[in-house]
Amino acid sequence: MKVLLLLLLVYGSLIRTTSANLEESKSNSTDVLQRSVRSIDNDEKKDKLLVEVLVFALIFLLLVAIALTVILCREYRKVENEEGLLEDVATKVERNEFKYEDLKDKFEIVETNLELVEDGNLGSGYFGEVWKYKLTHVNESEKIMMVALKKAKNERDKQEILKKEILIMALIPKHENVLSLVGAVTTKENEIWMVSALAHSDLEKYLKENKTRLTDLIEKDEHGFKTGSYFMVGFEPSKSIDQLSTFDLHFFAFQITRGMEFLAAQPCVHRDLALRNIFITDDKIVKIGDLGLARKHDKYKDCY
Repeated sequence: MKVLLLLLLVYGSLIRTTSANLEESKSNSTDVLQRSVRSIDNDEKKDKLLVEVLVFALIFLLLVAIALTVILCREYRKVENEEGLLEDVATKVERNEFKYEDLKDKFEIVETNLELVEDGNLGSGYFGEVWKYKLTHVNESEKIMMVALKKAKNERDKQEILKKEILIMALIPKHENVLSLVGAVTTKENEIWMVSALAHSDLEKYLKENKTRLTDLIEKDEHGFKTGSYFMVGFEPSKSIDQLSTFDLHFFAFQITRGMEFLAAQPCVHRDLALRNIFITDDKIVKIGDLGLARKHDKYKDCY
């Protein structure tokens, strides 16, 4: 009897232990399952965020690509149109087919708006004379402007050269180192006037007048030989037209190079580059002028 009771007690204890273990195992399994679910949720959230970031980045890059494509297409069309215009007009100029009437509305100046300045003769040469004039009613923002007026000699070939110069200057885009066309007067019988921006002088005349005032900034050693320096230490370049130094000479050469590089890019062969055909303004800006002899380069169909 005692043995039976003891067996019952041991069995009951085993039942309780097994039940407790099952409960604990069930609880542990639930915890593991919940952790797994939370981990999966976190991974899904991370993946979702990563996908959203990637989608946003792709959309941004796509928009940037579209914007760049639009800008490049516009620039290409602009350059293509300009090159097409240059080629078309250049061919007409070369073949003497281009008519000033095509640009008359833009460049023609009313003769009564020009007033000769006292002692305004700026010089003369083989092709004609240059005079200083005052131009009124320039535009809405500028009422008065001092200009240089070029008159060709009353000879047919000289008139044709001046007319061609007007056409070429009207065609070529503006550049700091190329003399710009203001306009022309073509209504006078057997006479053409070309009106351009006024310069202080031509470079040949300016250098001759100021050669005795030239300041040599190129340093020398004790034997009188030039060293590698072009400028004195502490030297401050001056924009005054009344001062001339070796620094200015180098700067003039640089500006002439820039102007010729620009003309070559049109492309335009000047054919008469000389100091007398280069002009200097009051603030020492050099401008290439006298394009009447410019011609088309044989290598290119769209140049002069």
